[in-house]
Amino acid sequence: FKPKDIVSGDFYWFFQNEDKVIIAVIDCTGHGVPGGFMSMVSNTVMDEIVIEKKIYKPSEILNLLDSNLKKLFLKQREDSRFIDGLDISICSIDKKKDKMTFAGAIQSIYVISNRELKVYNGNKHSIAGLYFQKRQSNAEPYTEEIVTLEEDTAIYMFTDGFIDQYGGND
Repeated sequence: FKPKDIVSGDFYWFFQNEDKVIIAVIDCTGHGVPGGFMSMVSNTVMDEIVIEKKIYKPSEILNLLDSNLKKLFLKQREDSRFIDGLDISICSIDKKKDKMTFAGAIQSIYVISNRELKVYNGNKHSIAGLYFQKRQSNAEPYTEEIVTLEEDTAIYMFTDGFIDQYGGND
C-alpha cells in the first residue's frame, strides 16, 4: 500500500465477532485529498452500519452505505452533484457454516478453490458519486453471491488504485 499523495482514497475495512468476519476493500474514486476525505467519511459510515447497527449482510451494508452517503452529501447542498463515490467489494464470512457472502459495487473478487478460479462480479453501479442524482429514485439494490468455503480457499480482493495513478511510470 503506497498512496500517490500523503493520503489515499483506497482503504480496507475489517470487523470480526464470534460468528462473522467482514472485510471490505474500498476505492474512493477521488485521488489525493478528496479521496482521503471520502475514505474517512466512508470508514465512519461503515462503522455505524456494521458495528453499531449490527448489520452483517453485504448487500444491506452496500444499500445503506449508498443511501447514507447520498443523504450526507445532499445535506451540504440541495443541488449537489458530488463527483466522488465508492467502488467496493465486501465479504461476510460465516465461521460456523464455512460460507462467504459477497456483494460489490463495480469491484469483483477472485476465489481460488480446488485449483479452480472463479470470478464474482459486483453490481455495475458505484456507491453515491457523480451519477447518484440520476439513480436516487430508481436505484437497483445491490445483490449477493454465496460461496461455500473449502479448506484451501483463497480470496483475492483489490482495487484499481495502483494502475489508476496519474503520471505513467512515475
